[in-house]
Amino acid sequence: MVSNHKIKEILFVVVLGVSGYLAYVIAKFFTPDTSSFGGIITEHTSIFSPKFITIFAISIILIAGILFGLMFSIFKKLGGGAKQNESGILDYKGVEREQRRIRKFFFLTKKTKKFHTEKNGLQISKNVKITSKNANEHSIVVAPTGGGKTATMVLPSLIALDDASIVVTDPKGEIYEKTKNMLKRKGYICAHISFLPRTKGNIGYNLLAMCKTDDEIRELAAALMSSAVEGQDDQWGKLAMTFVLMFLYRNWKDENGNDFRDENGKVVYRTLNDVIEEMTNSPMDKTDLELDYFTEAYPAAVTAFKQFAKTAGAESYIASILATVQEKLAVFQADIMAEVSEDRCFNPDWMRENKVALFISYPPNRAELFQPFLSAFYYQLFAKLQDHPSVDESLGRNDGLQIHFILDEFANAGKIPAFNNLLTTIRSKKMAVQIFVQSLSQLQLVYGKTESEVIFENCKTKCVLPGTVKETAKVFSDLTGERMYQTNSYSFGGSSGTSQSVSEQMRKVMSPDDVRQMDTEKVLVISDNLKPFMDDREYYYLSNLQFWLAFRLFKVFRVSEKNTDKLLKYFEGKKKLV
Repeated sequence: MVSNHKIKEILFVVVLGVSGYLAYVIAKFFTPDTSSFGGIITEHTSIFSPKFITIFAISIILIAGILFGLMFSIFKKLGGGAKQNESGILDYKGVEREQRRIRKFFFLTKKTKKFHTEKNGLQISKNVKITSKNANEHSIVVAPTGGGKTATMVLPSLIALDDASIVVTDPKGEIYEKTKNMLKRKGYICAHISFLPRTKGNIGYNLLAMCKTDDEIRELAAALMSSAVEGQDDQWGKLAMTFVLMFLYRNWKDENGNDFRDENGKVVYRTLNDVIEEMTNSPMDKTDLELDYFTEAYPAAVTAFKQFAKTAGAESYIASILATVQEKLAVFQADIMAEVSEDRCFNPDWMRENKVALFISYPPNRAELFQPFLSAFYYQLFAKLQDHPSVDESLGRNDGLQIHFILDEFANAGKIPAFNNLLTTIRSKKMAVQIFVQSLSQLQLVYGKTESEVIFENCKTKCVLPGTVKETAKVFSDLTGERMYQTNSYSFGGSSGTSQSVSEQMRKVMSPDDVRQMDTEKVLVISDNLKPFMDDREYYYLSNLQFWLAFRLFKVFRVSEKNTDKLLKYFEGKKKLV
């Protein structure tokens, strides 16, 4: 028996042959032989003329396209293409109908005019955007390593966004390099805070200098030591945080509450590197520590020291606390951190007033080292943007720019304090967060089971890419819901003849295996009380024709990856990012 695959290969060759013959006939018809020697072929014969070649090429492309399109439609129908609709999963065309049915409009589809004019919407698939308003309800994307989230989720969003500021976690710095020119042409100010070696055009950010009040210093201490304090009953972690707090206060303001100045009267902003260095050189004896550091110091620093002194024990006890702090904040002893922190160049206020694209990069293989900075930075950035006057309704203002946070490798950024609460409070402040994680288990490792579940629930739109396994696949399977299925059974025998029985049973719309085995080019989206839908992913480097060839035509005929890449180059158009 000839396999379906073999039949498709044979038909592929037949269609190409027929297309070539018909194209030859058409080209010959429009370029008659002009030779005066009848059947003798000369260099003037029409088959070698540029006109003949042009008509032949255009004809074979058109004819082959039509024939392959017809074949694809036939194979799709014969191969059960209606399975997705039968299973209860919508396609993007069904999203519009579903939104009208429930009277909620979260998404813009390609069928609507606004899809093409919306500049603040977040593109999550080839044919669907989250509206700018509902983007503020936040989204989470679960994508395994190598799942193509950058090419199909991050970059398409950056290409589509305009009239909004953007914050992008970009560990390797590749997204910044690919998009900076495109963003600049759209009028963006591109800023790069990078801890990668040999980074050009880096901008500074000083966590300590950005603090404006005593409360902000306390929040900074909590953010820096968030991974050290394991709960309300962790007295050791709290004592270590108080130790950090008193040195932060001491290096923030002088004893009179003024900025530090050099001999020329110029304001000098101290950094967290200065704080760690001062901790390291400080005496371990409480009496000496008070006399040398906390007698003439900023009043809040003195108060924090007194709180610390009440609980701190002997010299060895203080030395142990210092060792804990140095371990947690080792990143602030690095030279690259001193370089980035030496000035407070970047100001979050800019993002509300101008179109700014801010990228944050760090060595992926040293993500754990940079977590204290990243968690403190993001917490501070959220707070500054949330409290900006341009989105303060008590002042009657809401004119600040929309801010999109595209947080790739979110779990590697460390634990952002009270992040689950932040997600609920920043919604009304024109701030949208899109989280990318490799699995839900990865999120639990950083935030714990309860808090990670709250974070997941606070992201109204949930997307999953193919290849997810275990608990993550099960969670998305559960979210697709259940559907009633009918099964028919027949029995034959004896004098009773044939009998039929019909039974109904509930089954998952998509099983965990269905979620894992989704087609490579698909994304499953679940949002609020809408039915789940599946759509094609937007590959930023493929034109519509290339996408159709790669995931429709070549997929049906099982063209190898090697040949697919070669064939797609013939249809390569202008790059979107160039």
